[in-house]
Amino acid sequence: MAFFKAIGVFINKCGLSHMMIESNIIASGSVNGLVEGKHFNRCKRLHPLMALGLKMLHFDKCLDNIEYNFLKEQVIDDRLHYQEAIDSHSSMPIELPNNVLSRVLSAYQKFVEETRQGEHGKTAQFCLIYIQLVNYYITL
Repeated sequence: MAFFKAIGVFINKCGLSHMMIESNIIASGSVNGLVEGKHFNRCKRLHPLMALGLKMLHFDKCLDNIEYNFLKEQVIDDRLHYQEAIDSHSSMPIELPNNVLSRVLSAYQKFVEETRQGEHGKTAQFCLIYIQLVNYYITL
């Protein structure tokens, strides 16, 4: 619960709580408990949900920047296949099914590093730090 309080202090008055209210995933009266980390079940549900949404927006922005001609659905399906291979903890080396996907993932990794350095703005950098904090919780 202390970790969720730290995340709550990090996101306090940054606008994420307003996004949660406007998208009807939390009631306005529940924001204080979320920010203070007092409602563990609510925190463990909402923080990963918000991090996933921000990560999807970040990935879409990356796709807009790299200007490849491909279908987003195909890339997402290939990425899910790649993620399943990683999650299975297979000892065999992972072969990406598509050269385009391989280029997109390497471009996205570069885009993430640029965002961490603040090249895409302070808001994107802030959101990436939030995503990383939530990922720490998920991996624990």
